[in-house]
Amino acid sequence: MIFNYAYDASDTHTLTEKSGDSHEVHRELIVELDEKLNSLRGIHEVNIPWAMAVRKKPFDNIWDLFSGISGEFDLYLNKIKDYITDLNSFISSSGVDVSAQMTEILNATGLSAVLANRTGCLKIDDNAYAIPKLLWLEPDSKGINRIPENFKDHIGAKALYDNYHKWESPADVSGFAGQYRNYLGVNLPWSYEKFNLTQNNPYFYHGGFKTKFKYVNWVEATHSSIADVEQQKPFDENITEVEI
Repeated sequence: MIFNYAYDASDTHTLTEKSGDSHEVHRELIVELDEKLNSLRGIHEVNIPWAMAVRKKPFDNIWDLFSGISGEFDLYLNKIKDYITDLNSFISSSGVDVSAQMTEILNATGLSAVLANRTGCLKIDDNAYAIPKLLWLEPDSKGINRIPENFKDHIGAKALYDNYHKWESPADVSGFAGQYRNYLGVNLPWSYEKFNLTQNNPYFYHGGFKTKFKYVNWVEATHSSIADVEQQKPFDENITEVEI
């Protein structure tokens, strides 16, 4: 199964910053005795018709401030921005906290307030774009709604799958809740009153498993019903799921 956000060709940021835009899981047999008997085939693709929001980071705004002076200057500016970003990530990964020094430098140059002002805003090429953006907003310390740094923990493709779709998986991760047994053409000697009850609520439990009438046809001449029944009951507990 693959979960995909759409990419907006009119906004290059959705094409270059793709982390969290796609999530893939494979269903596999826990024990496979014969590969030819493995019926787990094909790909189920879920395409989300919106583009994932791209969040502005502090140093992104340096480009907004100084870009466009000249092509040559833009090239140097891009290299400086990449260098600062890499340096900051390297220092942070080493366990050394230099946040106070970075703040002091930014304050001294007068850039601190400018950079912070737009951090967490939606990063787009232009105010007009082809595909709607999906955002997760939270109020900052001033009560202004912004995109938080961890927004993909809420609306990333993996988060959407884990929070809303994993329970439908036929594998062990959901307790095999995505497996169903279908019983077609079941003959039930019913009164009209019992048939009528299924029209308002087709769900019931049978043998401890959730069951549903998918189709019921009441035959007046024989006072019986012909029904198709679906039961949420595992038939194969040899399936697991692997995240790619």
